[in-house]
Amino acid sequence: MAEHRPYRVMNPRTQAQLAKVKLISVASFITVTLAINWIVTQRAAALFGYSPLLGPAFIGRLYTPWEWITWWPRWHAAREFAPAWQRCVREAGLPRLLAATLAVAAIHIARWWLRDDIPDLHGSAR
Repeated sequence: MAEHRPYRVMNPRTQAQLAKVKLISVASFITVTLAINWIVTQRAAALFGYSPLLGPAFIGRLYTPWEWITWWPRWHAAREFAPAWQRCVREAGLPRLLAATLAVAAIHIARWWLRDDIPDLHGSAR
């Protein structure tokens, strides 16, 4: 296996492939994060019985994905709600951590897969 050569520049095709992997990874992470937040918001609203104190819903009983994050500062100090907030943080945090890990791993695997293994035959001075 060839040693690490930071002076090597990737060819345009490899750069385009890596950029595509990065774009897909980041877009997937954002989509998964949005979906997770929406699920957690709906579960939190159900736990609180869709109370009018939660504020207006987006459509019917459907709240915007980030609403649980805006509800938390208002009611996190109430001891009665502590289990609900712990559940929200757990349901939102762990899957997002997994999604972020998968996105970073995909980028690192793509870098490894697209690396240049061609050895320098007669030195590296160009």
